[in-house]
Order: sequence, then C-alpha cells, then structure tokens
Amino acid sequence: MRKAAMLKITLTAVAMTLLWTVGPSCAIADPIPIDELALRAGKGIYLGKATVVDAAIAAKKSVTADKEVHLGGIYSFENIYLGRDAVVRGTVMAEKSASADRNLDLVGDWTGKGVSFGRDATVVGNVTAASQQIGIGRNADITGNVRGNHNIWIDRDSTITGDARPGIGRTLSTGGNVTITGSRDPGSVTVPDMGSSSVLDMNAPSHGDHGSRNIWRGNNSVFALDPGAYREVGFGHHATLNLSAGEYTLKTFWMDHDGQVNVDTSGGDVVLNVLNAFSTGHDVHFVKSGVGSLTINAYNSDIWLGNGADLAASICVFGGNFGAGNGMVLEGNVFASGQITLGNGSQITWSGGSPAVPEPGTVVLLALGAVGMLWKHKNRR
Repeated sequence: MRKAAMLKITLTAVAMTLLWTVGPSCAIADPIPIDELALRAGKGIYLGKATVVDAAIAAKKSVTADKEVHLGGIYSFENIYLGRDAVVRGTVMAEKSASADRNLDLVGDWTGKGVSFGRDATVVGNVTAASQQIGIGRNADITGNVRGNHNIWIDRDSTITGDARPGIGRTLSTGGNVTITGSRDPGSVTVPDMGSSSVLDMNAPSHGDHGSRNIWRGNNSVFALDPGAYREVGFGHHATLNLSAGEYTLKTFWMDHDGQVNVDTSGGDVVLNVLNAFSTGHDVHFVKSGVGSLTINAYNSDIWLGNGADLAASICVFGGNFGAGNGMVLEGNVFASGQITLGNGSQITWSGGSPAVPEPGTVVLLALGAVGMLWKHKNRR
C-alpha cells in the first residue's frame, strides 16, 4: 500500500512538472495552424451529432456542434459551443465565449473571453478566461491551471490539479468537496489575441469561362467526360461518370442519387471548376485511383453533397457555402468563404500540413500512461 501511494504521488508530480515545464501556466495557443485545418470557414461552422473531424477547424463566426462530436481543435473569432459528450484533442480558442455541455473530454488548452463547462468535464490542459467568468460544473477533473481575470466558480466534487486563480479583486467560489492543489491567490493573466480574422481568407485561383455544350445523361448511364469547358453537366440516378487527369470548367454539375464518379489521377491531378452550382443526391461516391489529387473549386456559388457522400478531395468554395447531409465521408479538407454545415455522423480525415507538435496536455497524458504502466508492472510483480 505504501508503494502504491508513493507511485500515485509520483504520477501527479510528473503531470504537474510537465505542465509547468512545457510552457508558462497562462500559455494559450500558437497562431492558428492554417496548413493543418480540415475545415476553414469565412462565416460559421455547424457540426451535426456524432461528427468526427480528426484535425483542427477554424471559423470567422461561431462554431456550434451537436452532441458526441470528436474534434482535433477549434478556433473561432466569435463563440464556441459543444454539445454533451464532446471529445476534443487539441487547442480550443474563442474570441468570445467558449462553452461545452456535460461530459466534455478534452486534452488541450481551452480559452475564451468567458468559459463554462457542464458537469463531469475531464480536462488535461489549462483553462483560461480573458475578461468574463469561468464556470465549471460539478464533478470536474482538471489536470492543469484554471485562471482568469474575472470570477471563478467551481461546483461540488471537483478536482483541480493546479492553480485556480481569479482576477485581481475578483473571487473564487466553490461548492462542497472541491480539491485545488495549487494557488488560489488572485492574479492577472494575459491572453494573446488570435490576430486578424483575415488569416482565414483564401484567394480564389484564376479560371477560364465555362463552355457552351451541355452534357446530360439519364439513369444507369455510363459516360467518360474529357477535360475541357462545358455548360451544364448532369446525370440521372445510378449513373457512372469517368473523369481523367486535367482541368474541367463547368457552369453546373449535378449527379443524382446512387451515382458514381470515377476519378483517374494516374496521369495527373483532376481539377473541377464549377461557376454556378455543384450538388449531388444521396449516396454519390467519388472513387479516386492513381497518386494524383482531386480538387473541386466552386465560384460565387454553393456546394451541396447529399446524404452518404464519399470522396477524397480538397474542396474550395469561393463566394458561397458548403453543406453536406448525414454520413458524409471526406478524406481531405474544406474551405468556404461562407458557412460550413455538416450533417449527423459526418467523418473528415485530413493529413495535410506538417505533423502537429503535441499539446502540453498531450505530453502529460503520455507521461501519465508511462507512469501508469510502471505502476501496473510493479503491482504484477
């Protein structure tokens, strides 16, 4: 029992040492990692229930997510709100409020003008508020510092393995059975701003005019479209469209439900430029072969993908919104100068940019795992 108690003390000490040596207790975030963003919106982002994005997202407006989302990191120049049972592995930073419903599971720093968590939050990282109150629901477990320039409220049965320091002249209030390992003394904390929201802008690449020829094919059709300029391109349900390496400039694109677009990049990249509207019915699959990439650019128009869309692409919407129904699977990223909206159960995997440096909280988690394995090994012996 004595050895187990000593190892538990060591585990806590390692976690706190790493939190304090990786950076100062009030360190927030590096500049927004533009190359690592899976979603990048000139307006807001809305994520449906159980959406999974394995990289960071950023928006000029608010980011709102339904319950059970899994995200890599969040940046907003307005507000952030996550529904219950959210899992986040990365930095969360809002110019205004940043809040989450109950059962938040966070590894990373969480920062906003004001901050609030529902009950049962688990956080490995620092929680910081620039100018409004921090409110933490009951039964929270925070391995890191809780600091702000305003009042702090921590509900009952919570544990803060670090400081809990309100602003100068402000108060720290707690419910019953709250444990705070570090300092409770009031102080000030500097929260660096996120810079200008123009960092999220993207210049539209040049493109030619669309053509005058229309391509319409009916249900169950199979058609190979050569690179070039076209007017309206559309296909009925259960149709198959074959694309090869090159650039396509279209006025509109439509693929009805259960269609398939075969994208052959063995001879080079495929670029689709759409100047008016790009949309699909449900369960349309873009099947890419070859080592090249697929890029979809929409200009002064929206892109809409129906339920069950499946594709590997970089998607850019200049002057419009991007939307997808339930169950979209995207291996790639999305930029939209307008709104980005994803339906329930969407999944985005983005491996672009350089590998991310682990957050301080991630380093702590690895350390906890290493010490825990040592503890388990000793007990087995």
